[in-house]
Amino acid sequence: MKLTIPIILLIGIAGWSLSHQKVSAAKYIKWVEDPENGFIQEQNAGSLIYRLKYQPATYKAILAIGKPTVRKNELRQSLETLEGLQYFTLQIKHQLDAQVLELENKSGMDNLSYFSFQMQEHLQLIENDNRLPCALFHLEPSFGISPYLTIVLAFEREQGSENATKVLVYDDQHFGFGELSFQFSDKILANLPTLKTY
Repeated sequence: MKLTIPIILLIGIAGWSLSHQKVSAAKYIKWVEDPENGFIQEQNAGSLIYRLKYQPATYKAILAIGKPTVRKNELRQSLETLEGLQYFTLQIKHQLDAQVLELENKSGMDNLSYFSFQMQEHLQLIENDNRLPCALFHLEPSFGISPYLTIVLAFEREQGSENATKVLVYDDQHFGFGELSFQFSDKILANLPTLKTY
């Protein structure tokens, strides 16, 4: 018992220091994409798996720059292009790796139409007691190669709301699964590492 408390304390301090240090672009990406850090939430509904990733602005900027080292002016310019919006990626996958568009007793065309156009109306982001509609919605073509459907989502971002708790709510009216919600707490969002720039 006496050893347990110091070990837990050391692990907590190590985790805090890792998330508050300056890291390279590759480590920043890896950190956000590690489900243990809370930026990826997953839920099952029927035979489908819904996997939602919150994409902090710095993460999106690093991906857009596409270099192992990031210069301060490159980061600033890239962040300016993302101003006013906050981004998520939603992936939908069948538990048995079947094609999602041929599921749940609906035709492929019905599913494609829903995921391309109508689904956007059933998504909202709750933040600071505001319910924000989905402002940008894009179904990425997979040409039947990927087992996932990948959808890029964006919602309006208010000044100073970067670390506010975010709850994305999807009210599924197509397959009849009902409401799914994905929460990213303010504690998780405030725990991001700092990007090392040059």
